Amino acid sequence: MKLFFAILVLALIFAPKSYSDNLYRPITLEFPDLDQSTSIGLGQRLTSRRQGQYKDCLLPSFDHYKNVLGAVYTIKAGVAICRASASDKLYRPPYYSYVYGASVEDMPVVFKEKRGKYELCIKKWGMNGTCAKNLKVEDVKTGPHFVPSGGKVQQAIEFKGYADGVLRLSYVEASGDWSNETARRDFEWDARSGAVLSYEGFNILVESASASSVTFQRIADASKVEEEVFSQQVQPLGAVSKPDSTIPYVDKSTFAARGIRLQLASGQDVDLYTNSYALVVGVSDYSNGWPSLSSIRGETLEIATLLKAQGFEVTVVESP
Repeated sequence: MKLFFAILVLALIFAPKSYSDNLYRPITLEFPDLDQSTSIGLGQRLTSRRQGQYKDCLLPSFDHYKNVLGAVYTIKAGVAICRASASDKLYRPPYYSYVYGASVEDMPVVFKEKRGKYELCIKKWGMNGTCAKNLKVEDVKTGPHFVPSGGKVQQAIEFKGYADGVLRLSYVEASGDWSNETARRDFEWDARSGAVLSYEGFNILVESASASSVTFQRIADASKVEEEVFSQQVQPLGAVSKPDSTIPYVDKSTFAARGIRLQLASGQDVDLYTNSYALVVGVSDYSNGWPSLSSIRGETLEIATLLKAQGFEVTVVESP
């Protein structure tokens, strides 16, 4: 018992400072960290925003089920069993750990050391109702664990694919845990319109994308990345694209100002050119044993977007 107590104390002492400082305080978690290059695959979350609390919890890595004379005791793998408040001494699961006919209870659970081994036990009337025995200390994680707040909206954007310069995404809302999904909206974002996706308070700087993965950063302020680039226009799948008065644009009448004008000895003004043109070539497909480069398409479109914002008329050629 002394050994387990020492391990639990050490776990709390050496938990990340942000966790222990915010134990049992309402906080908002956003993933990933700001300005951190992150890569994900199909079906994974680009970004998320969750509201809840860090609580002192037990997190078993296994399922335990036992029927004792018709009474069913249950411990679920991967579901945190926590103290409800800082003053609460009991760890209770968020599900019924005891079922006997019409009688159900979220009976408390204890993790203890016994003769060099560990047990996770469901307590009934102060006694062990059933125990998962012969455990290793690493079979049950102890200490701070983030628990979503029931009734609070959790938000996320999921990656669904990429083709022809267009990202396919889903915006998801859930109440409490992600399993309680309350809303889902599929949408598309054209990567050729700029490098930053802004949607529902999220700002995502897209670095590169392929059919099965995307690399990006979560940023705080989209305007600092591309002050002169088009704001992102996101529309539901199947919607008809139409002008949006809130989207700034580059006035093509200013293109002529980019030209060079010379004055001849006779006093006559001569325009050497009045428009700016750019040819952007991205080669991503190779042969003879050379691997294809999945990032080239996204980088090519990003360069084209930046040139357009500076008044260039851009032609993009991919893998000629």
